[in-house]
Amino acid sequence: MNKNNRSDDRSVKRKNDAPLLKKIPLWAWTAIAVLFAAEELIRKFVFGGGCLLKDTTGIPCPACGMSRAFFCLVTGNLREAFYFNPAFPAAGAALIFFFMIFIFPKRQRIWFAGMSVSLAAIIVVWVIRLATGNAV
Repeated sequence: MNKNNRSDDRSVKRKNDAPLLKKIPLWAWTAIAVLFAAEELIRKFVFGGGCLLKDTTGIPCPACGMSRAFFCLVTGNLREAFYFNPAFPAAGAALIFFFMIFIFPKRQRIWFAGMSVSLAAIIVVWVIRLATGNAV
């Protein structure tokens, strides 16, 4: 069989070849974000707050302290923001990259790469915080 006559030519772009993030509409991602925010508010105001992972396992999650860090950033306390979670700039960047995938879809590989690097940075900071015992 000749390579040029293959029936599964990979150079032809099919409609179903869109990345997973593009298959899920933006309204669905927004609904997921609203549900997570609602869960956070219910846990905070009804059950007294705290991290669900930390409360059940004793291990803080990578996002522990992220809300406090962003609050400190908004109020101008940059030093305290880094104290609560030094990965908050990476989380903000990951969120921006995530929305850029939908706003500028022709450059989604760049945005997805940026989002991946930001999430990897969050995990690295989390592992370092766990190893050094500096998790808040």
